[in-house]
Amino acid sequence: PVKVALASLLGMYNPAMVSDSSFDLATIVFGLGTIVFGGIIHPSVGIAVLVLFRPWIDGYTFPTDNLYFVSGVFVLTALWAVRVALRGGRIRGLAFAAPLALFLAVALAGLSRAWEINTTSRQLLLWFSYLMLFLLTLNSATSRMSVGIMLGGLCATMGLEALFAILHYEFLLPFLRELVKNPAV
Repeated sequence: PVKVALASLLGMYNPAMVSDSSFDLATIVFGLGTIVFGGIIHPSVGIAVLVLFRPWIDGYTFPTDNLYFVSGVFVLTALWAVRVALRGGRIRGLAFAAPLALFLAVALAGLSRAWEINTTSRQLLLWFSYLMLFLLTLNSATSRMSVGIMLGGLCATMGLEALFAILHYEFLLPFLRELVKNPAV
């Protein structure tokens, strides 16, 4: 029941189909919780954690997986906005974000003429999260340490992706090639 309730809260199409043996849902909740706790510490820590987790969610093959990424970005942005409101300050980088905001405004104006409104609106939400992440990153780079944390998360992510690519090429692809040779498959 807990898995089904969490699945419905996280926007799964059919929460009743959650597997009893799968830990995917627990992984997503852990990931979002880690992003939230990182964002509470400092927005740059939350961004670094988000960057570390993003490559492992396949938003191109499974578009609903982007929901988790977008949720993470919006939670981090909300935590940052509360921090700015309580401590005071200004929002930096609006001029740099203006071209992307203009693109989103034009795309939103054409939404009523879109061929697939559901797909288009999902993509607009994803692009809006990119805009929020861009502004959040610009405003989180307030010290050398925060920039170092974000760049460290990016470098760690690139290293992990490179390791995964090597392991994929050396072990998974040969296994899949042998599997495909089976006529039953």
